[in-house]
Amino acid sequence: MIKFIGFDVDNTLCELNSRIKDSTLNYLHEIKDRGVKIAFISGKPAIYLCGFVRQLGLSDITVIGENGAEIYYDANVPPKKTLGANIEKSKYLVKLKSTLAEQFGNSIWFQPNNINVTCFFDCNELKVRIRNFLNDIFKSNVYNDNLEIYEHIDCFDIVIKGVSKGSAIKTLCSYDNISLDEVLTVGDSNNDFSMFDISKISIGINLYQDYDVTYKFDQIDDALEFILNNLIGD
Repeated sequence: MIKFIGFDVDNTLCELNSRIKDSTLNYLHEIKDRGVKIAFISGKPAIYLCGFVRQLGLSDITVIGENGAEIYYDANVPPKKTLGANIEKSKYLVKLKSTLAEQFGNSIWFQPNNINVTCFFDCNELKVRIRNFLNDIFKSNVYNDNLEIYEHIDCFDIVIKGVSKGSAIKTLCSYDNISLDEVLTVGDSNNDFSMFDISKISIGINLYQDYDVTYKFDQIDDALEFILNNLIGD
């Protein structure tokens, strides 16, 4: 029986920079009303997610920000409990952010994270330049052994190696005494693969990279209806 569902947000629950549809929200409330614990999991900061989910009337769900580096047990401010990840390697992120800023200046924009480095670009030519620059930097073991990169349509996430959406779910489930056999995860891209790997059931929404998941759907509402009808009890 599924007791926990972890949802990626952008391009999974809603399109990038768009609101969650009313129909999707209704499905989420129904899942929650059936006693299933829900977490919203994103590369965005946890404090951003708190405001986002409170507006949906879901303030008592868990939010996991910055690809697993921040875990807030609920979406209130302040949250009643935080479950922090091991971020001892964050000094490498500080140095890398400074290097990126020096190289690309105002042509890039940094998401205001607490821990990770998220670098946005506005055109494909700049994306290629940043990718090549990062690839050169990561030839150094100092960075390659301690950090990893997620490439997205509009940004690069640079994160601490070993701190991921999957590791955050493990931490949360250990705290709540939930078996990973009772976990379902839903996402769309490479920074979701770590949570796909640790959950009993995984669902891909318009996966833009080939990956082995349990089920694939083009639309989130179709996935949510399937979850309600087939994967969780009444």
